[in-house]
Amino acid sequence: MDLSISRKMESMHPIRKLENYLGFSSNDLEVKESLTLLKAKAELSFNSSCEWEQLAESIATFPKRDVVSITLSVGEWEHTITSSTIDAAQSFHGEYEEAVGEHSDQNISLALRVDKRVEDGVVSLYFPIGYGKAFCSEDFYERLLELNNMIGSHKALAIQLFDDTPTIATASLKFTSVPADLEPPSSDVEMRESFIEQQQEYCHFGQASMLTISPYDLCPTIVADSGNPIIEALQKACLVLSAIYLFDVTELSKEKLTFKLKGKKTKFHDVIHSSWTPSEEMTLFRIFKWAYTDGNLSDKLYLARNIISMHMPHDAASALLVPEDCYYSIQSGFAIYLKDNVAEYIGLKNSLSEFLQKAFRQSLEVADGMASSMKANFFAILTFFFGVIIAASIKGATLGSFFTKEAVILTGILVAGSFAHLLASSWETRRKQILFSESYARLKARYDDVLDGVDMENITGDDAEFNKCVNYIKHRRIAYFFIWFSFLALIGFSVLMIYSDVW
Repeated sequence: MDLSISRKMESMHPIRKLENYLGFSSNDLEVKESLTLLKAKAELSFNSSCEWEQLAESIATFPKRDVVSITLSVGEWEHTITSSTIDAAQSFHGEYEEAVGEHSDQNISLALRVDKRVEDGVVSLYFPIGYGKAFCSEDFYERLLELNNMIGSHKALAIQLFDDTPTIATASLKFTSVPADLEPPSSDVEMRESFIEQQQEYCHFGQASMLTISPYDLCPTIVADSGNPIIEALQKACLVLSAIYLFDVTELSKEKLTFKLKGKKTKFHDVIHSSWTPSEEMTLFRIFKWAYTDGNLSDKLYLARNIISMHMPHDAASALLVPEDCYYSIQSGFAIYLKDNVAEYIGLKNSLSEFLQKAFRQSLEVADGMASSMKANFFAILTFFFGVIIAASIKGATLGSFFTKEAVILTGILVAGSFAHLLASSWETRRKQILFSESYARLKARYDDVLDGVDMENITGDDAEFNKCVNYIKHRRIAYFFIWFSFLALIGFSVLMIYSDVW
């Protein structure tokens, strides 16, 4: 691993200061670094020209937010000095020289540990090149999980670099060696949370509970050096996250990303982290950005999965490196989809309009049907009574003499029959009202997979016309029922009164 530190930055780099005191080269160090911890070790020879002040100065060069621990050992002698005990360890220098003198034939073991802390959104990175290379290969899972947790906790980070790496930035991260630029970016937390919520609704990710970032958080937006390992690591992480947000089923482990993509073709792959490097096109991220921006996400994911499955390379190591043509195919397919969807939208609107017009005519006919039945009954009963009145007038007899017991019974049968007809007409009208409502509900349900609730409300006018038709039938049915019933009650009461006088 190439851990050389640029000469341009050597006066600022804390490790370079330690080199001067202990007499080693940073190339000799075996380093393991994350954003929370740096561990380094080396075997070195005694530097007879070292001075105590150099050690104190070198430790003072580390940021105060970090806790530095240096352990030197030779033979049976071992001593640890930290950034918090440096002032009280003046005797360390003498002990070191004495121990080395007793074991002049042995190498000195150096162990350096730096426990990093985030302060005001800033954290240290001492070996950016080594960190980027490890992130891209053997440490991919751990570094991705670390960024996920740190962004989840701090929203955004500025990462202070101790070499001359040009500034690299994403929506939530800024890698910079410029002290004046150590300000975390403004991260859109609400947008990130919205993306995560949608991802968990439409995709299945095995570690959904740990997901606190989106592809935007790791996609480089300021790139000064495309060959930088940090940029490659961020692009790789961004593509993995894009797959998690696009594919049907994904599972992330220390060694690989396992996914299932169901489209025109069904794709199963195990993508080993160390077996691939990202492409500059970042096609999957472009597709993610398109899918999660406006519009119906469900329809967009359905279309994207179909086309991605047809363009995806067969080799597992290249599975996430879909070609740029895939993105343009999705755009073309979506344009056709929009045209078809507009045509279907207009067709639905016309269908609903025709249904409502027809339904309004039917509602008039239903109400008129009950009115016609009521009028027919009125005419039959009134004809009977007018016949009785005319017959009484011709014979010069009183009206009461014509309402014998037999005539009253006949009238009762007539009124009872009319009342039964009233109930039947009311039931039939009510039944037609229910059938009308069910037909309308079925028509709307037929388009549930095409239109969302807002579109349906816009087309149907929030069911205003439909409710108008239903209320028209309901009010007419109730009104005609009471008019008809009142008429029958009046006829029955009148006959009984007349009959009572005769009896």
